[in-house]
Amino acid sequence: MAFLPRTIQRTISLTASAATTPAINFEDSRGALLQTPSGLNSNTTATVYASSTEDGTYTIVEDATGSDVVISLTASRAHEVPSAVFAAKWIKFVTDSGALNSCELTLKS
Repeated sequence: MAFLPRTIQRTISLTASAATTPAINFEDSRGALLQTPSGLNSNTTATVYASSTEDGTYTIVEDATGSDVVISLTASRAHEVPSAVFAAKWIKFVTDSGALNSCELTLKS
């Protein structure tokens, strides 16, 4: 019997603070898309933070080159979550420009 991947989709809100952005259980994810709503500022970014526990200390995720994992967001688009994040157990997306409501996050396990 072949293993079939499973997807989970949820609506999330992002903020400009790791303290107020909701934590996302990313433990079994092998891929993810972050879909943004229309009306988004054209120069918005989201930095990815990670922790080993939901209520733990969140730090910025770095890729293999030592660069912070930052996703440039565009209105009404699905943005791939970089593979550097896949080892994280809990993550948060923190924006550079305040609250961003009604984003759709699709996780593939």
